Amino acid sequence: MAYAAAQAVSRNPGQAYHLLFLFGGVGVGKTHLMQAIGHRVLEKDSTTRIIYCSGEQFTNEIVEAIRDKTTAEFRRKYRSVKALLIDDIQFIGGKDKVQEEFFHTFNAIHQEGGQIVMTSDKLPTEIAGLEDRLRSRFEGGLTIDIQRPSFELRAAIVLIKAKAWGIDISMEAAQLVGANIEDARLLEGFLKRLMVESEAKKEAISIESVQRVLNLMRANNAIVDTDSQNFARITPQSVLTAISKVFAVKISELKGKRRQQEIITPRHLAMYILRTEGQVPLIRIGEIFGGRDHTTVMHATDKITQDLVTSARLRGSLTEVRKLLD
Repeated sequence: MAYAAAQAVSRNPGQAYHLLFLFGGVGVGKTHLMQAIGHRVLEKDSTTRIIYCSGEQFTNEIVEAIRDKTTAEFRRKYRSVKALLIDDIQFIGGKDKVQEEFFHTFNAIHQEGGQIVMTSDKLPTEIAGLEDRLRSRFEGGLTIDIQRPSFELRAAIVLIKAKAWGIDISMEAAQLVGANIEDARLLEGFLKRLMVESEAKKEAISIESVQRVLNLMRANNAIVDTDSQNFARITPQSVLTAISKVFAVKISELKGKRRQQEIITPRHLAMYILRTEGQVPLIRIGEIFGGRDHTTVMHATDKITQDLVTSARLRGSLTEVRKLLD
């Protein structure tokens, strides 16, 4: 949907949707799409006046214009464009003077039939300190939530990147990577690390080598959610509560000694999340789960890592847990 909307906007700036508002987490392609719109518009007509900037840059220019008494020049620059592309618009939240200027800039471009494209890591209703009149303007455009890539798409990204870089990797190995790394940028970083390991050891990439690099990067905290807010929400209590709800088991059972399958799987998944996404030390995780040995936690993490490749049900459960943790 985001791709189709970006194409429509680039074909007829200001006509299809006067405002395109793209929001989502880190590394999902918001800026990539926005810049592609600008390139396509300029390909059609290189004389089209476009401004691309960040919310921070817009703010800094306002401050400088006020300081240097050049606000008239600032307004001429921004209000006469055919397309205004602003990245990370949430940055202007809570800045009254900047929001006032942006409100009038927005109206001027809109009245002239121009195009506005904005990206944000939040919905307009979630941007702290955003004035109601701006929030109303933002909600009047086309708002699209760009989600993180699915398991299938992540595996495909690994295969596509591997082919482009001349790396020989099997479908099973690509799925193992895709099942354990959600962030698209981390996928690329992991694949590069895997390539270096393969060349250094002069061995082909295999399931075993992928597993080894996964464990190595986790030990070095190199596989961490790039969204700091997501990272902060991973606590032992939050994970146990979410797992308890998704699997309908008691927290006391997760921490207990029972080894029935309906308890073992959620227990292992909780350990996996705490280790891989919360970066909780192995020994600490063992203590949380009734004083278990750190090798038990390692085994649980490895087991879930492998099972995520083959079990759509387990991937679905992990997705449900993550939703509760958001």
